[in-house]
Amino acid sequence: MTVINEIAMKFIENSDFNEKVNDVLEMIGESLNVCRIYIFLDSLDGSTTSNTHEWCNEGVIPQIDNLQDLDYKQFSSWKKMLDIQGKIVEHDIHNLPKDVVEILSIQEIKSIVVFPVIVEGNQVGFVGVDECSKNRFWTEKEIDLVSTVAFMISSTYERELERNLLKVYESNFKSFFNSVDGMLLISDEEGKVIYVNKKFCEKICASKEILGKSIFEFPLDKSKLEKVMDTISSGDIYKSELVVEIKKIKFAAKIKIWKGEYNGDSCIFTVLKNIEHEKELENKFLKIFRNNPAPMAITDIEDYLFVDVNDSFLQSLGYAREDIIGKNVRKVKIFKDNVSYESVKKQILNGVEIKNISVRVNKSDGTVIDGILFGEIIISDGRQLLVSVFVDVSEQVNLYKVVNEQKLRLEHIIDSIRAGTWEWDLITDKMIINDKWAEIIGYTVEELSPITINTWKKFVQMDDYVKAQILFNEHFDRVTEFYEAEFRMRHRSGNWIWILSKGKVTHWSEDGKPLRMFGTHTDITELKLMQQQIREVSIKDSLTGLYNRRYFIEYLSHMLEEYNREKNDFSIALVDIDHFKKVNDNYGHLCGDYILKEFSDILVDSLRSYDIVARYGGEEFIVICKNSNRENSVNIMRRILARLREHTFVYDGKEIRITFSAGVADADEVLHKGASVESIIDIADQRLYQAKNSGRDMII
Repeated sequence: MTVINEIAMKFIENSDFNEKVNDVLEMIGESLNVCRIYIFLDSLDGSTTSNTHEWCNEGVIPQIDNLQDLDYKQFSSWKKMLDIQGKIVEHDIHNLPKDVVEILSIQEIKSIVVFPVIVEGNQVGFVGVDECSKNRFWTEKEIDLVSTVAFMISSTYERELERNLLKVYESNFKSFFNSVDGMLLISDEEGKVIYVNKKFCEKICASKEILGKSIFEFPLDKSKLEKVMDTISSGDIYKSELVVEIKKIKFAAKIKIWKGEYNGDSCIFTVLKNIEHEKELENKFLKIFRNNPAPMAITDIEDYLFVDVNDSFLQSLGYAREDIIGKNVRKVKIFKDNVSYESVKKQILNGVEIKNISVRVNKSDGTVIDGILFGEIIISDGRQLLVSVFVDVSEQVNLYKVVNEQKLRLEHIIDSIRAGTWEWDLITDKMIINDKWAEIIGYTVEELSPITINTWKKFVQMDDYVKAQILFNEHFDRVTEFYEAEFRMRHRSGNWIWILSKGKVTHWSEDGKPLRMFGTHTDITELKLMQQQIREVSIKDSLTGLYNRRYFIEYLSHMLEEYNREKNDFSIALVDIDHFKKVNDNYGHLCGDYILKEFSDILVDSLRSYDIVARYGGEEFIVICKNSNRENSVNIMRRILARLREHTFVYDGKEIRITFSAGVADADEVLHKGASVESIIDIADQRLYQAKNSGRDMII
């Protein structure tokens, strides 16, 4: 409280506005020990905002020069949050919308508290404190301090604007007074008129007929005179609505009275604005108010009193007019919970728009109905009045309960099938997940909190994330009715878990953008392993364990496509075991199978880990040597042949020796033919045929 008192005293001082504000910022900054505290004020049209005042803690780099004329379009979520919530309080800025995170991250901000600057019910800027060194959890006391200071700055800024207006009056009084939208009188401190403008003369009378008269003789009710004098003596402007009668001319007017200077002397300014037209509009409003089918009420914000209610209000809630008018809202107990009215009042004082406020209302017979409250502030005779509309949503609430029960049943179903669920708010990027979602990857929901879309991204294998993002975008563009993707997520144990994710956007904006999405996660790791095993069987030779001919042709086709794009050189070798028929004839087919498996092992062991070997058919094998031209590949095959010549196969006690012949071709040789699978194999086959006809046991 000491800090608040000191700040309040500082604002009362009769000193320069900027000097007062800078002193206050320093006091708050040192009291809270924050990195920065600042004020931003908006342009006249409200489209941009600029950093006008800033205090920085020791070692913190000032940002004021970099934060001028910021376009709200770049971070439109900012104004919306301040409008709806009346504040921004966040210990981790990454929980805020993306556009806000982008602009705060540049300033290295980690945590933030912001309240709007309100002038005459309009947001004209904001006051904020930053923490740049760490994520800071703000206490209620710290938040209340910033809120209180923002309110004081709003009031001080409003008075400063009015004082600046007075300075304009003083320097340009003649031209200004005659252009004022209203009838202006200037009187001395005793109230004797010393000047009137043209509009006064046009509406009421010539200046010579009013000069020297006392303003307190005609525009003011004597009962209000004391309040007027108290108000203007304190330096404030007295404002009111009343019926004015001057020189037998009578009209409804708004009146403003304040103290100032005229020609270097103290004086009293009085401005009268004819509001006959406004009164006509007010009468139309009252007619609409009376006949509106929705329950409506007018209440005094300050005194909690019912000023007026329409017939629909009385009929819907069962009250008589004398039970309501002039009565205190709390005493009537119109709200089931009196905190509802306090909440509305707080929002009004903070300049937050009053809409979609959920309330529970007591009818006269004791039954309770659920509703939504909408409201707007009007000023009447100097009083702040709340015009509110109550919409009965009891039927919708009951429907919501039914839907909620259905949702609960759905949750039971989901729980029984052991599926993880997720709900994604695409505006804030926050996610809601169930226990199973976290359990699938070895965690609890609490361990993963706070949970956003980045929580999921953190665990997804990056290549799979890119593919999933494409599928998301297709669904967001309504190319697909549902989103469905398979991806790997890192389990707590370090293993990769395969996930089948399905989902659908449930809420869209008016312009067709996704707002909220719901979906499920299912662990399909076992299914993927089974599919992999089935694939292995389909692409492997059952005898040798090498790739089969079908898979090799498919792989070679991809290699040639890559060669056509990037010219990554490679060669193939078609290998045939010499005189293999004699092995089968002399030793039997089981021995032949043994030779084929052993030969396969020698081939694989002699080649590089990234080369590909396949059984082409019978005793024929085919090899892809990557990043190798024909000459290098011929040398590789000759080394394997030399190793085979020295190797003895032993089967059933019998020693057997074999050799092979091979034809080698590289991709560059078939470039002019379009580098097809058939053309490169055909060249290798012709060379194999040449090697066999030249005596076998050789590489060509």
